[in-house]
Amino acid sequence: MKTLVFEGAGWSGAERSKETIGNCRIRTAFHLVDGRAVYLEITCCNTKTNGVYDGFISYCFYITSDPDDCNKNRVKYLGNRIIPYTQESILAFANGLNGDFDAIVVAPDLGGYRVFSELGYFNYGDEFEYDEELITKRDVIHDTLHTEEKKWDEFPLCILYVDEADKNVLHYTRQRGENRGKFLINVNDENWRDNMQIVPKPDNITLADVIRWAARNDPNGEWDEALAIADGGHTRERAHLAQDMCNTLRQWKIDSESTTVLMEQMIQRCTEDSRRW
Repeated sequence: MKTLVFEGAGWSGAERSKETIGNCRIRTAFHLVDGRAVYLEITCCNTKTNGVYDGFISYCFYITSDPDDCNKNRVKYLGNRIIPYTQESILAFANGLNGDFDAIVVAPDLGGYRVFSELGYFNYGDEFEYDEELITKRDVIHDTLHTEEKKWDEFPLCILYVDEADKNVLHYTRQRGENRGKFLINVNDENWRDNMQIVPKPDNITLADVIRWAARNDPNGEWDEALAIADGGHTRERAHLAQDMCNTLRQWKIDSESTTVLMEQMIQRCTEDSRRW
């Protein structure tokens, strides 16, 4: 069965989410039969027609190399921009664009699907591997941490998300109570609670350290000029270098399909330095 996965991009706790398909705002990117790619975003309205919530087609455009696709390459679909906010109607709409799907599924909060990559490109919902077993494990971890945080806060934040490079890793940030900090969690570890890896603040890592590490891992790269910039003061050029290195590290992480504490520290250092000039 060919399934199109949507990202749940709204508040899953909203009444409209609970009464419909699991989320009041969904979005995805997918390929049509002719090979073209489309971005689709639909929002659940407050209104109903014949007792069924209305869905509004917020965005629907072809994905090309143009940075202004949402304006220049809109899909000229037939019909109204209001459709029933049901799985059946959304499936019919996607197939009406020349899609070829048997079903749709809306990924929950910890479903792991995000249509917008950290690197600026699209992740496609027709290529995403939807793993219910992993989602169940993530939900158990969330519920455990959420319960723990209730010791310190009536309304816990429980900041938890799936790593883009490694679907078996969760990022967790605890902002209040005991043991505050950022952690990496292996969802397949039965003793995950005892084995959470803390991600120390990158105070002992400089941008120059990141460049040297990159040079060791990519000895054929041209790193001398980058190292000279990194060793200099906080200039606009240095901030741009930090942003470029942040993107490079994220790409290497995705390519290797693994996440390490050191990599997260270096990404955090580059992110912080990209804002300083």
